[in-house]
Amino acid sequence: MKYLYLLSTLLVFANFSCSQSQDTTKKEVKPKFEEGTKNSLLWMVTSDKSRDTAFVFGTMHLIQKEYFYFPDMLKELIKSSDKVVLEVGDDINNPLKAMALLRLEEGTTLFDFFDDKQTDSIIEWAESDLGMTEEMFRMSFGQMKPFAVVSLASAEDMLSDSESYEQTIMEIQKKANIPLEGLESLEEQMSIFDDLTEEEQATMVMEAIRGGEEADKQLEDMLRMYSAQNIDSMYLMIHEEGDVLADKENEFLTERNKKWIPRMEEMMKDRRVFFAVGAAHLGGEEGVLELLRREGYKVTSIKL
Repeated sequence: MKYLYLLSTLLVFANFSCSQSQDTTKKEVKPKFEEGTKNSLLWMVTSDKSRDTAFVFGTMHLIQKEYFYFPDMLKELIKSSDKVVLEVGDDINNPLKAMALLRLEEGTTLFDFFDDKQTDSIIEWAESDLGMTEEMFRMSFGQMKPFAVVSLASAEDMLSDSESYEQTIMEIQKKANIPLEGLESLEEQMSIFDDLTEEEQATMVMEAIRGGEEADKQLEDMLRMYSAQNIDSMYLMIHEEGDVLADKENEFLTERNKKWIPRMEEMMKDRRVFFAVGAAHLGGEEGVLELLRREGYKVTSIKL
């Protein structure tokens, strides 16, 4: 459940609307740097390969308001950038494309992934947690991929009391009229879930809807780690989780990180770039920060 929470991009609810203005003023920012610590969500990236500086910020895609922290210094770093880069770029504002990618092929239904007992559990969850009758749920989700249910379950308890780092970053980016790009396409991101076996997708849904008190406590632990900016502890917590998604760590984290590095390098050439990716991608020996170091970049933590 913890791993699911970090990786889910909540595409069903990704219709972010941000106002745009022509305020292009850029301010010089002098953040406090701390070398040799992993307790940070914000990192400065420099190299002889580029005359400019990049910043990498670790997000949680949806977070309870009490843990949401977005200081003015972070806002000014974004506004002083030449480009803002998220995991997925402007496609995050395209709910129709997201919905199309979430739809199953003709002749297949959501319930083909589950046995009778699992189906009963899903319907019971929809009735008790969502207030939807079986008919309503089948009509709304019958042609959707299992990930749509996972997204709904992930967001269910937080939609009324949550914030989005991506949405906040895009609001600043649009107001400052800064270009927005993505490290991967929406199709690439969704294909990760499509590549799971039917059994793995069914297990993923069952874990999402059967969370209970233990999952709530685990999520609270993850949020506290994020608030403490301890990216390595977050990575280890995911690494040792052992659920269906943690078992796919290579596909969900490592391989994506490796694909991102050359794309990041190209984007950083003589441009000041602000990258924002899920915090789970930062920690560990195969995390974005360590991979950048291996390519010769100096990566320095910034105190928020």
